[in-house]
Amino acid sequence: MEQIVDLIDKAVRNGTKINPAGAFHSMGGQQLIEKGVIINSNSFQKIDHLDPISKSMKLGSGVTWPQVTE
Repeated sequence: MEQIVDLIDKAVRNGTKINPAGAFHSMGGQQLIEKGVIINSNSFQKIDHLDPISKSMKLGSGVTWPQVTE
């Protein structure tokens, strides 16, 4: 996490574009940026909380739809 914070700080100071990306499966190519930084969130696949009463979940940014449906 510290590496991501440092990366974002540097990018903001330098005016570099930042783009978060998860599964890299978008049809529009949103994660492709010129002269920018892509932050891969695949390692953030934690499913933290499932509340069957409210039907809600707390998920990490790298969780995929198949993981949610399991």
